[in-house]
Amino acid sequence: MSAWRWIVAGAVITALAVAIGFVLLDDDAVPGPGTVAVPATQPATTTTSTVAPSTTPTTAQPSDVPSTMATRDRVGEVEQILTDLFVGWYDAIYRADGDALWGVVASSEMHSAGTESIGKFQFIDEPAESDLYIEVLDLLRYTENCLVAFVRVDVSGLIAAGGTTDFVSVLWPTNRGWGFATAWRYPDDLWETDCRE
Repeated sequence: MSAWRWIVAGAVITALAVAIGFVLLDDDAVPGPGTVAVPATQPATTTTSTVAPSTTPTTAQPSDVPSTMATRDRVGEVEQILTDLFVGWYDAIYRADGDALWGVVASSEMHSAGTESIGKFQFIDEPAESDLYIEVLDLLRYTENCLVAFVRVDVSGLIAAGGTTDFVSVLWPTNRGWGFATAWRYPDDLWETDCRE
């Protein structure tokens, strides 16, 4: 990882980051992998910040997404994978269990970001799947070594200062399934360097 990414990652963690890498740098971002958290000491408001999906071609290879039906099936599968990961992520933070974060992350940077987030959120209730809305806007890559999706995440039902945001989530395989590896703001960011092919 280049020195400038380490510098950015350190700044993000210092600013109550929940994700390492290039993350959303706006104050109304949704706290979670790929975003900067709004401190729980701010007034509880729900804001929305979205970015329209990119109209530029994605880098997914034709073999990654062979047909429309396979794409729909795969998108549904990825949405469930991400939902499970996000529930695990927030549950570990809610319970202040840094060790449990290893069940949903695939990189030490994401683990550090999660542990830095412990105690920073004002949870409405114990995390549950019904509190989250996850939508895959674009499946950028899905291979055995790297899963990349441009996603929309809404945690307003889970975190008092939550809202909706869009970002790229890069997942790597672990011995437990998939785990959060890095996050990027836009689909045309440099996420390809994070795929270990």
